[in-house]
Amino acid sequence: MLAARTTRLKEKLAKLEEEVKRLKAIEKQMLAAPGQRYPSPIPIPSMATRRARLCMVGYNVQAAVDTANI
Repeated sequence: MLAARTTRLKEKLAKLEEEVKRLKAIEKQMLAAPGQRYPSPIPIPSMATRRARLCMVGYNVQAAVDTANI
């Protein structure tokens, strides 16, 4: 059981190290050419609009109020 857990943790660590390398490469590109736009490494949700070819960034924000404890 301990060996399986150790293996899983080593795999997770290897994936995180690869992600750090990828992000550092992106950072290096950005620092080499300031002022240019690069795609975000984090996916940004986009919503389709009524026009088929146009998409825009959008967030679904919801709020709730507890009137019993005001």
